[in-house]
Parts: sequence; structure tokens; C-alpha cells
Amino acid sequence: MLSKTSPDERRLLKESISKESNGTLAELAERAKDIESMPALKIKAEPISMPDFENIIHGNGDEATIADDGMRVLFSNKSLNKLYNSIASETGAAKNLVGLICGSKYAYSQPHNNTGKLREDGTKHPNRENILEYRNYVNKFENENGTYYCRFIVMRSTDGINKSHGAVVSDVSISKENATGNNPNGVKSGEAFHGSFPHSTWRASASMLKPDTKLQNFFNYAKKGIKISDENVYLNSNKKCKFFP
Repeated sequence: MLSKTSPDERRLLKESISKESNGTLAELAERAKDIESMPALKIKAEPISMPDFENIIHGNGDEATIADDGMRVLFSNKSLNKLYNSIASETGAAKNLVGLICGSKYAYSQPHNNTGKLREDGTKHPNRENILEYRNYVNKFENENGTYYCRFIVMRSTDGINKSHGAVVSDVSISKENATGNNPNGVKSGEAFHGSFPHSTWRASASMLKPDTKLQNFFNYAKKGIKISDENVYLNSNKKCKFFP
């Protein structure tokens, strides 16, 4: 059990799990290609209220199954609030969230090694030693105003329960080489919209989408096969990728 191992052993174990999930660089690149070429789900840019959003999720049994790999994802009340506040309801993503999740494709995995570390806002990351990895899934949708990626983050835990952890909506331009993502309001590079705002009252809106730098790093890394944000990446396409954007 993870609880009986040292912090360093837990870190290495979690990194090995994520490396195994990421596969080789060739496999990572193939997933990026599939995501970039996947057809966009056509939806209407219709905002919905938080109560209506909750009713949609509750009506689906507070869960969704991702067809790509059979991952069953559960939604807690806390996660619903985070999702609603981060996916820009007016894009139509909130109203179509279940379909977007079920039709999403697996992109990459990250380990949770942030326990006790400080966030940018000064708060500490919680103790989540039971989290094995964060699996990231991506879908694409199109409305009257444009075409977008929606990245979903799923926490895979030691008890076999996989929970929704957040989501990010961003313009499809971030998958283009050297793109900086849609940035209509002058957001500086690095001010990533991570889609997880438990410590902020800021709410995402369609007119203020910030670049999803993690997803952008995924595309850049997969296409170029070069170091993006980790000093110990494996560039050999036959080795497992240690890609943690």
C-alpha cells in the first residue's frame, strides 16, 4: 500500500504509473494526432444555470463512462461546482458535458506529487496520497462562435474510484505549432487557465478563455519530441514518456 512507503518511494511509484499510462513518445504523438483530427461535436452556445447543470448530471446518475478506454467517472457535488465555474457555460459545454466526456479521447497522465506544496495563491495542496494519477481526456466541440477543445481531468485512486477533478475549455488554435492559444484579453504567457478554481471566485466566460498551456504543451511535445517542461524527459521513441506538463 502507498501509505506504507516513504514519500520518495511514493513519488517514484506514481511517476512510473504515469509513464506507463503515457506510453512511448510514438504512442503519445499518435494520440495527439487522433485528438487534433477528431470531428467536433456540433452544439449550440446556450448557457445554463447551475441548478440546471446539476440536474443534468444527477439525471445521468452522477457518473459518465468514457468510451475510449471504459473509464467510469464519478461526480461529487464539489466537483460539479468546479466544473460549472471553469468550462464557460455560455459556450454550451456545460449543457453538453456528459456527451463531451463520454466521447473524449485519452491524452496523457500526470502523477500527484504536490502534497503540501504551495499554490500560487499561497494555499497548500491537500494530502492526497491515495491518488495514483491524473488522467487527462480531450474532446472537441463547435458552436456558432468557434471550435474548442475541452480537456477533462480524472483522478484515479487506489480504491478504484475515479472522480472528476476539473475541466478546461480552450480554442483549437493551441494545437497549431508555436501557437499561443486564443488570448483576446492580453493574458500573459504562463497564466494558464487550468479549469480548477476551488480557491477563487473567478468564473470562466467564453469571452475570456485563456490558453490551456498544459494541453498546448502536450501537442508541442508530441509533435516535436523535445523537452517542454521536464528536465528528465525520454526522447527515445521506444522508451516510456515522462511527460508531466
